Amino acid sequence: LAYQGEFEGAGEFLFDWVATINERAMTPDLVVLLEASTELCLARLDERETRDIYEERERLERLERAYDQVFDALEAEDISSICRLDAARPPEELTDAIVEAVLELELSSETIDPS
Repeated sequence: LAYQGEFEGAGEFLFDWVATINERAMTPDLVVLLEASTELCLARLDERETRDIYEERERLERLERAYDQVFDALEAEDISSICRLDAARPPEELTDAIVEAVLELELSSETIDPS
């Protein structure tokens, strides 16, 4: 969603437009957002041999703001379960946290058969 509303030169994230083009999309049971600051992204990109044309500080900063806006709006609307995780955590911890979020969702959606 954040990429859909981010236009070169627009100067702002077009949330209403994104909401409109996605209004018929299925709502996910769970959304996992790995929050990575621009600095963390740039540090990880520096470890690569090449970069994509979109992987520049200015664009990453705009996308970071766009993701914040999208997820703040989703949380305010209580649209689906959202699990925000700090992407600076070790991969094993992130995996455990995601598994835990999925299991919690499964447990909360189970129903008891009255028969």
